[in-house]
Amino acid sequence: MGDYLRLKPSGSNLKGVCPFHDDTRPSLLVRPSTQTYKCFVCGAGGDVINFVAEYEKMGLGEALEWCAKRAGISLQHKKDPDEDKRSREREASNEGRDFLILAEPIKVGHHSEKRHRALIERNWARMGKSVEYADKASEHESKAEYWKRRAADINLSMPESIEYYEHELEEAREYHEGLKSGKYPREHSYSLTYAKKKVNELETKHAMAVRLWG
Repeated sequence: MGDYLRLKPSGSNLKGVCPFHDDTRPSLLVRPSTQTYKCFVCGAGGDVINFVAEYEKMGLGEALEWCAKRAGISLQHKKDPDEDKRSREREASNEGRDFLILAEPIKVGHHSEKRHRALIERNWARMGKSVEYADKASEHESKAEYWKRRAADINLSMPESIEYYEHELEEAREYHEGLKSGKYPREHSYSLTYAKKKVNELETKHAMAVRLWG
């Protein structure tokens, strides 16, 4: 942050004019020990990534890349663990595409009969799975949209709170696990902590809802 601000010692910390509001006196406190900042006038605060993102008007991910580049650090991006699975599924879905697209009848008694029958059966099974997954995705999306609309109205005084907090808890757990596995990017150093905190809060609310209405 010293690259952006003129900072002066203040005990074990540093002080400077806050760049995020019309500051007339040093109201921004910088703690070198934790590499965090806090303005006691406008409330701006966070770590160095937050500062760069706010100052340069960029996203947290972009700010992280920028800081790493300035520090000469090469970030290793985690590969999506589900990507290989999706790739294999895409390849499998194209199995026998050239034969099936011609819509030719199976030649009974021909040496290719057994192979073509097995091919059609496998693709029929995949089609069934695709429909099943699409139905589940549609149901989940509808439920998510419904609870999103009701979010401002639901509280523990309502029996519906059981299903609502169950849905929210499922979403929070999935996001928390995704952050741990690398499926979702961590926008800042506290992403995992905040996600776990939300899971804990929703577990408590869901348990209370069940106790009240279950």
